[in-house]
Amino acid sequence: MYKNRETRVSKELGQTEIIHFLERIIFGTPSGLLIKTGVLFLILGKWDVVLYLFDTYVTGKDVEHPADSFGWSQYFGLLCFFLGFFIKLIAHFKENNSKLREERIRLKENYSNLSDARLQDDFERLFRVKCADVRAIKNLLGHPYNKNMVVQLFSACHGNVEPKEGWFEEKGKYFKLRYTLAFLFWWLLPVAIILSLILASAEYFVPGISNSGPFAVYGFLLLAAAATVGAKLLWNDISALAQATTLVTDYKP
Repeated sequence: MYKNRETRVSKELGQTEIIHFLERIIFGTPSGLLIKTGVLFLILGKWDVVLYLFDTYVTGKDVEHPADSFGWSQYFGLLCFFLGFFIKLIAHFKENNSKLREERIRLKENYSNLSDARLQDDFERLFRVKCADVRAIKNLLGHPYNKNMVVQLFSACHGNVEPKEGWFEEKGKYFKLRYTLAFLFWWLLPVAIILSLILASAEYFVPGISNSGPFAVYGFLLLAAAATVGAKLLWNDISALAQATTLVTDYKP
């Protein structure tokens, strides 16, 4: 009976781990989710036009022109992308003001005199980390030689680590797989940039070739610029996984 119970518990834990893994990959932060959604919709509709250009002007085939390559999906993608971008931008300005820096210094100096409840609340307010474990906070603020660095790393990667034996360990069985999948998804952005530049060039030299309206060149250049910014922002999310490993291994006291 006990063996069956242990097996059932093990299966439940495995299912929970997989669910959390999918949540981190698919959803992540709200801003990250919006940016990912925007990128996917920005890419939609481009492949058909690129293939049409290749077949028509490289292989010389007589193929039918595809539908408009700059339509509702691209407008929706831009909307999602810029919403995600502005969420990150607002968070950046909140993170970098002089009053907040002074309060953070006081917390680092006096954390040992605070109750656990006050310590957790102040850390959440000052470092924008929701529901951080009290053990994790004390591990960070008690670091012997580089409090600023370990707090900065933790703020970026707190969803990927958990406290263990006086320091941290990487969170989840699928840590390396998550990093690999996130990196593969990031490669969609260079693809989007290249496709947008190809279409912008095609429209510039042969106006109307993509059937995307009189401002197609500017539209495709805007898509390329948006995808470039998105590549940087999503790279920061991927870096959080690498920063988790750095925090766990390189800064262990």
